[in-house]
Amino acid sequence: MVHPISQNTYLQSDQDDQPYEETVGKDRYTLFLTADHGAANAIWYSRNHDIPADYWNPASTVDTLNRILAAGFQTADLVDTISNYQVTFNMRTIRQKKLDFNAIKKTLSGMAPPAARHYLLHRYLEPL
Repeated sequence: MVHPISQNTYLQSDQDDQPYEETVGKDRYTLFLTADHGAANAIWYSRNHDIPADYWNPASTVDTLNRILAAGFQTADLVDTISNYQVTFNMRTIRQKKLDFNAIKKTLSGMAPPAARHYLLHRYLEPL
């Protein structure tokens, strides 16, 4: 059985295909559906079905990362923000204090799951 939400998605995509059929021709194209991320159920939905769920507070994670980095680099607020699950560093402070940005990334990469370590270590390749 197809979940009603998924079924609605497929029905909508079928409607979205109409322009292709009109311009390219019926059965003359291939459509690939992809996603750059998975989607979780809405928190209210999960809770209503006895699935533990809550919102993620990036501000508390920024505080935690800054405490870890302050202990190792004696500098406060090296992490600016986390938005869309991406960490933004305070590059102005890192440059002014002549801190080793690779060492900062390496410090935090130890906390990341293995798949994210490579991304964190190689995200910023330009020199400071």
